[in-house]
Amino acid sequence: MSAPSPVPPDVRVDRSGGLRAIATNHAVRRYVERSLGIGEDALAGLDDAKAVEALYAAGYHVKA
Repeated sequence: MSAPSPVPPDVRVDRSGGLRAIATNHAVRRYVERSLGIGEDALAGLDDAKAVEALYAAGYHVKA
């Protein structure tokens, strides 16, 4: 896992201890399906990790 990110400059009070939200593979998959209109059937049969890899291979910038 990478080092904690710096506190954004517009944050007045930081209680995170340097931890930032981490999107799960499932969240990324559902977001792409809904926001980009990729139907669930396009990724049917793949677990969440494999679905994210397939999206990345198809040219979607999902690794970040």
